[in-house]
Parts: sequence; C-alpha cells; structure tokens
Amino acid sequence: MRWSPLGSYLCTFHQKGIALWGGEHFRQIQRFSHQGVQLVDFSPCERYLVTFSPMPVSRSDTGVAESVIVWDVQTGAKKRGFAVDGPAPGWPLLK
Repeated sequence: MRWSPLGSYLCTFHQKGIALWGGEHFRQIQRFSHQGVQLVDFSPCERYLVTFSPMPVSRSDTGVAESVIVWDVQTGAKKRGFAVDGPAPGWPLLK
C-alpha cells in the first residue's frame, strides 16, 4: 500500500490493479485496472496517479503494449499509456 503525498488517499495493490481509498468515511472511491502493478506514484497535488506493471497491457486500437499508465484520480479515466522496453524504469518515471 502507499499513501498519496497529502495523505488524502491510500492505494492498495491487487492482482487486477489498484484500489484507492479515502474520503470522510474512508471507503473505496476508485479502482484502476492495470494487472500486475508493482509501482505507483501520485502527482504532487494528487490529481494524477501513475502505475507501472512489467506485464504490459496491449491497446486494442494500436496494438502497443503499455507498461506505464497515467490516470485521473477523480474520474478514474486513463489519460495516457506508455510502452517501456526492458526492466522497471527509474522511479518515479514522470515529474
């Protein structure tokens, strides 16, 4: 598990992705589907979440295998994915 920078969220790792916990009653508020996630990082203001998995997700429209995905924390929407060649990148990957 990992806390967000401001302590607003706690993310827990699961086989199918990440669960985000928080709010007044501290309940699950978001899920991010990214199988095999090993690394996560939040943007400083907790608006975005970046996940890394050594098991890339293949996009159906382009066929590109994405290992790093940037998510919008509020909506749970996937904003962008990136392919990574080789082992785990230096982390955090994005600033």
